[in-house]
Formats: sequence, C-alpha cells, structure tokens
Amino acid sequence: MEDFDDPLEAVDEFFNYTAWYVLRAVDAEWDQLGYVPEASIGWTSDDDHEATLPVAAAIEDGLKRSDIIWVTPDTAERSIPCWFVYRNGKIYVLSAEPQQMIPDAAHVREAEVAVRWKGRDARLVDFEAAVRVIGPDRQDEFEEIGQLLVAKRQSVQGSVDDVIRRWMAQGVILELSPRW
Repeated sequence: MEDFDDPLEAVDEFFNYTAWYVLRAVDAEWDQLGYVPEASIGWTSDDDHEATLPVAAAIEDGLKRSDIIWVTPDTAERSIPCWFVYRNGKIYVLSAEPQQMIPDAAHVREAEVAVRWKGRDARLVDFEAAVRVIGPDRQDEFEEIGQLLVAKRQSVQGSVDDVIRRWMAQGVILELSPRW
C-alpha cells in the first residue's frame, strides 16, 4: 500500500492483480455470509463441496440431534415449532395436523429456520432456506417423504397408509433447502 498515493488506487491494483473477483454488497452478519459462484467459472459440485464452510457439519449434527426446529415462513410473521425429518441435506416439515399448521403452507417459498441445542435452552444457528412445496399432485414423492415423517412422529394414530392419505388430504410437506 505504501507504493500508492491513494488507498483506493491500492485496492484497485490488488483486485487487478488477482485476475478475477466478485463483490456484492449485502446487509448481513459475518456468520451469515456465504458465496454464490458465477456460472461462467464452470464450478462442479465437487468444487462447491471443497469450498463449503466447515460450520455446515456442526449445523447438520444439530439437525440430526434435534426433534424440533423453529420455522418462520414467508407467509407468517411468527416462528412455529415444527417436528421434522432431515435427509440428504434437506429438511422436511409437514403442515397437515392441527398441532403443526403452517399458515398458507402451499404458498411458502422462503423460510427462516432456527436450530436449538437439544437439551439446552440455547440457539445453535439461524439460517434461511428455500422452500419447495410437495403436495398431493406429487403423490409418489409425498408418500416417500410421508413414510419418513410417520416414522419420526411418535403420537400418530392409524396405519402408515391411512396417516399419509389423511395428511395428503389436509396439507402439504415443505422441503427446506438450507442456505448456509
């Protein structure tokens, strides 16, 4: 920096030297920052995996150990405690029973999720998630995920098939894809 008269000139030279960079201003805390690779650089899923922050493993462990997460869908202003299933990097939440109805669930597209430490009154992490709705129109997928949810739900009444049919008639399953 001593070689330049102006600090902005030093910054420009630094970025010119590094060959490429991507900057985007965001209103976020440091622990919320991530990356979105530019499509033109041609990253593969292997490249993306190598660049993943190690905090994801701690969050994944928290999801595996928790029974409840707190979900604030973009269709509501309050957080809702939800039992869930975590599988292959996705979180599945049912909205179909009186104990777990998410307002206007069929129209949810984004959600904020809070994961707590199991057995402690402490928050592990908050993150945003993209939401995909799995409704009765996707019967095979609904039934597959529904079976996982039935196995996780301890107070469900009836056979697995009866429960899934009831849920399909009453609501939807939300697939949350964390952005961490």
